[in-house]
Amino acid sequence: WTNLSTTGVLTTSNNLSLNTYGLTLAGSGSFKFDGPVTGTGTLRKMGTGSLDLNGTDTFTGDKTVDRGTVFIGGNQSAATGGWLLRGYGDSGSAFNTVATTTTFEGTSTVSIASGKTVQLGNNSANGGFQFQTLHANGSVTNAGSLFIGRAGTLNVGGTWTQSGIATVFT
Repeated sequence: WTNLSTTGVLTTSNNLSLNTYGLTLAGSGSFKFDGPVTGTGTLRKMGTGSLDLNGTDTFTGDKTVDRGTVFIGGNQSAATGGWLLRGYGDSGSAFNTVATTTTFEGTSTVSIASGKTVQLGNNSANGGFQFQTLHANGSVTNAGSLFIGRAGTLNVGGTWTQSGIATVFT
């Protein structure tokens, strides 16, 4: 698979192996992955719908949120890729043109590896001002960099341990 789209609800508790491929999830429906997501591939969320990752995931590729809502409820401590909340919309190329929200639930454990980035928004004059919001209610360990850019919002309701560089662009 490289692209999945739904207007309903797609729920699975089976293993989802990305291998080295990228997977784009789109549409106005909901994707719920309760089983482990594995591999080195990437995950991209598009469409107005939602994505729930509730398994013990080990995939090390980056996660990009271009539209919609993402909920993380499982153990992501071995899924060490970066997080990019950029709000491109479904076919755009300018940051912050649509709002996105990602929530690390209170039960989640999230780790980001050294050399990876958590980025909310950008520092460009191009694009709109729709918010890219990350609610970190679980336990987050970021050995990589943290960039909070134009229209980026980070709400920490759990624990956030930052050992890499942190940049806030105003």
